[in-house]
Amino acid sequence: MGKIIIFSTATGGGHNQTAEVLSSELRLACHDVEIIDYIQASSQFLDMIINGGYNHVLSKTGKTYGLLYSTSQRVPVNNSVSYILKGFLARHIRTLAEEKQADLIISTHPLIVKTLGDMKQTGKLDTPVMSVITDFEAHRFYVHPRIDAYVVPSRHTGENLCSYGISPTKIHINGIPVRSEFFERSMRKRSSTFTALVMAGTHSSSELLDVLEQMVITDEKLNIIAVCGTNDRLRERLENRFNCLPDNINLEICGYIKEIASAMDRAHVVITKPGGITVSEAINKAVPLVIPFWITGQEEENLRFLVDKGVAIGIEDNQNIEAVISILIHEPHHLKRMENQMRLLAVGYSNERTIKLAERLMAEKLAHRKTMII
Repeated sequence: MGKIIIFSTATGGGHNQTAEVLSSELRLACHDVEIIDYIQASSQFLDMIINGGYNHVLSKTGKTYGLLYSTSQRVPVNNSVSYILKGFLARHIRTLAEEKQADLIISTHPLIVKTLGDMKQTGKLDTPVMSVITDFEAHRFYVHPRIDAYVVPSRHTGENLCSYGISPTKIHINGIPVRSEFFERSMRKRSSTFTALVMAGTHSSSELLDVLEQMVITDEKLNIIAVCGTNDRLRERLENRFNCLPDNINLEICGYIKEIASAMDRAHVVITKPGGITVSEAINKAVPLVIPFWITGQEEENLRFLVDKGVAIGIEDNQNIEAVISILIHEPHHLKRMENQMRLLAVGYSNERTIKLAERLMAEKLAHRKTMII
């Protein structure tokens, strides 16, 4: 049994969700796991700037976030930000690693990776580090040659890391860790009526409303499952707006539901933003994606990758969504092609392989220590 620390933080729910999945899987394998929000643990000021700032910027405009994202890809800016972050983080991380006697550190968030790599390079940390990349494009913040292993969602992501100088031997295309039910190849429970699962992120409530406005005007017979998550205000707003619909539309409005995998089994398409976690869940379930909203930055990069791989349709004008749905209903071969592409993309996706990788890194560390003692 190994002691494992997973570093994450709350800039978007995906990083923490990935951490929770890994924690659950590692505990099933009898390891002692602790998830730590490294931003909160290190500095209240840093928490206010990064987590508070992230939510504030996205609540105002995605374009501002996109500008910050692209600017931080530039080497001088990236190095400067990483240096400042290390000043806040390094001492706390070293203390945590020593106090917890960690056998492995896993990061599901990019902003800590260079600090961990620098600490290993300068001998201030001897614990193996695994970085899990939760998008299909690797931001420069993820990149450090002293990271022991990278878990990535695609060959493209791996090639992206290699272009930054990361050794291919450190890259493992195991997919973004998602809950086990998304790996189940259960029989589809699809209705004969075309069914769309529509989901919005925390900052996409107005976009979800716009999409539904366009979908319900169709003449096609259509089932819609709209998931609002924990946004009770959005749910109430939708219930009031769509309380009277034509007979050809069946709209099911849900709040937070745990059974997203079951909802995907019912769906012909998933209509959502291109966040790495939701996209990976859909890929594992082979449910084609229609993407009508995204923010500039990693979501835009994810969308470009998904469209290029033939597993998603991007829609820049929500007024076109009715036409897209109509085409998919009457020309189902498009859906079949997208499903097949998703199955190809998911080859090699495995939580078990990621757990075995973690165990191998811990075993190598133990063997190295025994050699040093001898």
